[in-house]
Amino acid sequence: MTSRQVLFCNACRKLAAALEKILYVISAVGQDRPGLVHSVTQILSDLHINIVDIEARSVRGHFTMFLVVDLSTSDNDYGDLLQALEPIRSN
Repeated sequence: MTSRQVLFCNACRKLAAALEKILYVISAVGQDRPGLVHSVTQILSDLHINIVDIEARSVRGHFTMFLVVDLSTSDNDYGDLLQALEPIRSN
């Protein structure tokens, strides 16, 4: 196998792995409060949902957070995720 073929095979493996993921974006915007990031990430951990990427900012008491999560690591579905996040959403 040539080095070009090896690179192609590695790229194919990465693409296949990416296609198996079930990715969703979660966004949170509102007034900042202690424990907000912990609350969201604890729920994701309890549901065995992998965080692929996260960005969070707090500016003068206003909070934004964007998470990319992979549901393929969990036995739960999108509805379960929404239901679990509802207590945080309503606060």
